[in-house]
Amino acid sequence: TFPAGIKFGYSTIENLQPFVDSLETTTDYSYMFYNCESLKKIRLNDTDSVLSFKDCFAQCPSLESVGEINCASCTDAGAFFYSCRSLYDVNLTNTGNIVKANGCFNGTAIESLVLEDCHSLETAQNLVRSDNLKVLKLYKTNKLKNLSFDSSILEEFFIEDASKLDSNLNFSFLPTLKSAGSFKDYGKGFTLRRQLYLSRNGLSLEA
Repeated sequence: TFPAGIKFGYSTIENLQPFVDSLETTTDYSYMFYNCESLKKIRLNDTDSVLSFKDCFAQCPSLESVGEINCASCTDAGAFFYSCRSLYDVNLTNTGNIVKANGCFNGTAIESLVLEDCHSLETAQNLVRSDNLKVLKLYKTNKLKNLSFDSSILEEFFIEDASKLDSNLNFSFLPTLKSAGSFKDYGKGFTLRRQLYLSRNGLSLEA
């Protein structure tokens, strides 16, 4: 078993699976595979005790698939997959304890991002930036203070509770958007920074 804190950053290896299977006692995955330029596919097992995935796969341009990752104990997922421009397949489960997710999927090739439980999430600036993103859905968002994302072909967007958001939501530049909602209590005690810019393509919103 590898000692806590072991890192594989800047490795040119393509297959790390034999090593990853021995990481079950490690609780800090921050920068674990940072800038592993040749890494294409990987499966992380027994990650339910991991506290931080910060920059875990940042700058891994060849990474295509990581499958399902259990985030049961994780509080920091900032820049988790930052600039993984080939990444199209990832599924984060048990995400309810994540507090920070800034840049988590920024610069990926993900088409659909659905987070079923965001009840601890507070900050998600540049959560996802993908030229392929069509679906973004965030559930249990009652603590979310900021959120921003970028996709020119987004078709579906959902945020369950926007009552704590303290920044603009702008849909003016999403010509392909077909559905969005529900924006529960969005704009309570309206300020200039909390404005909802609506799409001009005939989009109807539940508000």
